[in-house]
Amino acid sequence: MDERSFKSAIRNIREEMGLTQDEFANMLSIDSSTIWRLEEGNTRILNKYVYRISKKTGRSVLEILVGKEKAGILEEGQDCKEQIAALKDYYESVIANLNDYIKVLKDKIEKKEKE
Repeated sequence: MDERSFKSAIRNIREEMGLTQDEFANMLSIDSSTIWRLEEGNTRILNKYVYRISKKTGRSVLEILVGKEKAGILEEGQDCKEQIAALKDYYESVIANLNDYIKVLKDKIEKKEKE
């Protein structure tokens, strides 16, 4: 995880909510200095903070860890994975059909050569 993304995400969430660091800390039931340290990257990221922020702000853990924009891109990527899997299945069936067609043609050529 990119520490800069995390601290930017925390700050952006707090600012989008229109809260000061003290107000955000009170909402999360943590010390305001912890919010400052999280936003500045001066403390280790602890799971309890991530999940507490997620629960109290209604944001996904992914959004908290990487920011709203990157989370959106990653979530869109899940749709891409499904599309890629569908295309893979389609092209595998096309290749299988072509292989069958090639086999039929080879069989016809062998038959003609024997005549």
